[in-house]
Amino acid sequence: MIQVTDEVIKAVKHALVDKGWSQAQLAEAIGKKPQYVSAMMTGKAGKITGAWQELLDELGLEITVNPKSN
Repeated sequence: MIQVTDEVIKAVKHALVDKGWSQAQLAEAIGKKPQYVSAMMTGKAGKITGAWQELLDELGLEITVNPKSN
């Protein structure tokens, strides 16, 4: 399973600010408990799971994979 990076979390936080949402509002929108979303946002629930996909979908974000530069 792919690990969520700090960059992904940062992008999600920016998207929340842009929408004017709290983490609790996001949790409600995706049907998760606020504590779970908080754990996601601190990297404690850091693997890409269905919950992360729901969160990204709700915020209009997607993760893309690009080759690393050498």
